Amino acid sequence: MQLSALLLPASEGEPADALDAFVSLRLFEGGTWSSPRVSDGIDSFRVVRESSTQLEVAGRIWDIDQVLHSFWLVVQRDDAESLDVAWTLYFEPDVGGTRSRRARNAIHAIDTPCQIAWQGIFEGRATLEPV
Repeated sequence: MQLSALLLPASEGEPADALDAFVSLRLFEGGTWSSPRVSDGIDSFRVVRESSTQLEVAGRIWDIDQVLHSFWLVVQRDDAESLDVAWTLYFEPDVGGTRSRRARNAIHAIDTPCQIAWQGIFEGRATLEPV
């Protein structure tokens, strides 16, 4: 099973819907958002890296105040057969407190999330649903 299954919803819908739900819930659980319903949807995302044991996705998500936020999600598992994964969510590049074009475009100019500072970094473990 590919890790891209994380992006595939269990029911009808688009991969962005499942990614939106995952990111929103993690931001709520991490105390950044007041509710998992603060999200107003994924603006865009790209799969940066994918293998049988790793998935990296960079994207942008709207909040209900129509502020666009950047994120980078890394999902890693020990072996290709395991359903247990470790994930790290990097949220909002920290570029000196400005909402400039540099901040908006930061995720498009890097190859790995460790190349820039982030306002929030959240980590956890999850179990993928078999498909």
